[in-house]
Amino acid sequence: MSSLDSLLSVQDLDTRLDQIEHRRGHLPEDEKLTELASSLSALTEDRSGVAIQHHDLEREQKRIEDEVASLDAKATADNEKLYDGSITSPKDAGALQDEIASLRRRQTQLEDDVLELMEQAEPLGATLAKFDAKSAELDAERGRVDADRTVALAELDAERSAIRTERGSKAAEVDVELIERYEKLRSRSRGGIVIGRIEAGRCTACGLGHSSMFLDRVKAADADEIHQCEECGVMLAAVSSDS
Repeated sequence: MSSLDSLLSVQDLDTRLDQIEHRRGHLPEDEKLTELASSLSALTEDRSGVAIQHHDLEREQKRIEDEVASLDAKATADNEKLYDGSITSPKDAGALQDEIASLRRRQTQLEDDVLELMEQAEPLGATLAKFDAKSAELDAERGRVDADRTVALAELDAERSAIRTERGSKAAEVDVELIERYEKLRSRSRGGIVIGRIEAGRCTACGLGHSSMFLDRVKAADADEIHQCEECGVMLAAVSSDS
């Protein structure tokens, strides 16, 4: 195998390495993780609005319940006072009874308010529970996708490592100056193709058909002599046997 043929193998391996890098940067798992992150973000925002409403209702409920407890304690204390013998005046006893009745009415009204708030909070609580269940579902899916991504990257890294080892062996078969020239040209090349073959009279890099004079000149040359495609300028390996 000529040095140029070995260099073609190096280029094929470099192309595979480029493809692996492209695949590493465009994993379907990455796209899916981005979608899941977006869904979770939107879900969190929606949940936040409902949670604020639910919290406000709970806070108001707690305030009223505290007031109810205070009224109940006051009415209970007044009732005990009414019958502990400390009130001797019928007028004072009547006034105290009126106050107790007023406290109990207010307490009943506030208890109704608590029930109303609980009714308002119930559907919001159910909605929050649905949000939490969906969030847990998305989190679980994100975990599965992330695990798949880890596996995919590990497989690509193993493939890349094997190709790099093979490339090192092939590159060792190429003349040092030629491999340096190749790498310099490849660093400036958009597509990474800097060497091709002539097959059926055409350059495999650009597809241009070469003249018989050019092909005869290449056939007569040494196998390691460098030629350039007259169209795309890539280095060309010797004419294949079927040209």
